[in-house]
Amino acid sequence: MASHPTPLELTDTRIMLILGHVLWSWPLCEHCIARRLCSDDECGARVGSTQRYFQFYKALIDTYVDEGFEATRAFKTHEDLFAALQALRTTPNMTRKKLADVISGDRDVTANAIPPAVSLTVKVLTMIDSSSARLFSSPGTLEMGRFRTPWREYVPFCDYVDDLFPQNAHSSIGEGGSDKFADIKSALRASKLKKKLRLTLRLTHDLRDHLQFDRKHKILDIFHMTTFLKEQLRHSKEVRAASSDVNTDTHTDADTQSSAADTHDVLLPRQLLLETLASIQQILFPPSDRRSRHLLRTLIASAGFDPDAARYESATVRQRGETTTLRYVYLAERLEDLYEETLNPPPDGWLDRVLERKRGKRHVMCITIAGFVVALLLGVLSLVAGVFQAVIAYLAWKNP
Repeated sequence: MASHPTPLELTDTRIMLILGHVLWSWPLCEHCIARRLCSDDECGARVGSTQRYFQFYKALIDTYVDEGFEATRAFKTHEDLFAALQALRTTPNMTRKKLADVISGDRDVTANAIPPAVSLTVKVLTMIDSSSARLFSSPGTLEMGRFRTPWREYVPFCDYVDDLFPQNAHSSIGEGGSDKFADIKSALRASKLKKKLRLTLRLTHDLRDHLQFDRKHKILDIFHMTTFLKEQLRHSKEVRAASSDVNTDTHTDADTQSSAADTHDVLLPRQLLLETLASIQQILFPPSDRRSRHLLRTLIASAGFDPDAARYESATVRQRGETTTLRYVYLAERLEDLYEETLNPPPDGWLDRVLERKRGKRHVMCITIAGFVVALLLGVLSLVAGVFQAVIAYLAWKNP
């Protein structure tokens, strides 16, 4: 792609365009290929629309560079990283051991330099933290005690992704536009969640943390990088369309077409990407709700939320036959848990918490027995008082 390698310390527009080409097969103009200053309007528009993701990429690179010395790093240039990205993207069944071999190549790379390089590759490519170390972790991940399943040596990456995102085959959320789903969408607007549950919305750049709710600290994590989601969906759409055209020409049956489209050059499940994007733009921040739109603009301006989240577009990311009504299978459990939380919100004040603790069946029985004992004691005392009054009255009558 480039005749002279570019050190990681230098990140310019040309590097961003080449990164887009590696990740999402963006076409490169002759200026980009020749390492000249690019003045192509289409290239500039692409970089401008994905600026938030490229800022994230630069932050990852800066962290990686700051964590070690150049002499001991596995990646010294952007081209080194791009080669690893290309290898994993085109070979989804690659094991971690094989990727480590690709990264080291013929160079003398120390064993300690491999894990950060593998983690960086996976993070840039899929926005998933594949290591259990602190490096590249989302804010609050370690503090909240969330267990991180690392990518094991001989596990194919596609199997690792499947394990990270299990499907709920019995989910009915979103199916057929049910009344329950309408209630869920209404209850889970971000503006309502903040008001009713008094929670804090925290942005995350790890796809696994999306809609994770920390009940203790009242924190809801939101994966906000809609730029990444849309580019992944566009790339998946193009791959499937190309695969469908090839298979149609060779008269391949429908099952084979679907299998080929799902496994070639696409690492993240398309359904997962669609659900994540829809949960952001249709459930949390629906364009029809004024308060949700205002909250989204506030998060974009003050919290670093991806500005692309305010662009509600469907035609460029959805395939023919895909509608905006989704049946949620990856995020169903988290949506249901969050909805259940709105139906039974935790107590806020001290008195509410005490009463909440005393609401169990055992406490109700204890209170009932205590009430019976108190009533019995009052009855005995009333009887004693009556007898005493009768005695006094009798003595007064006998001795006037």
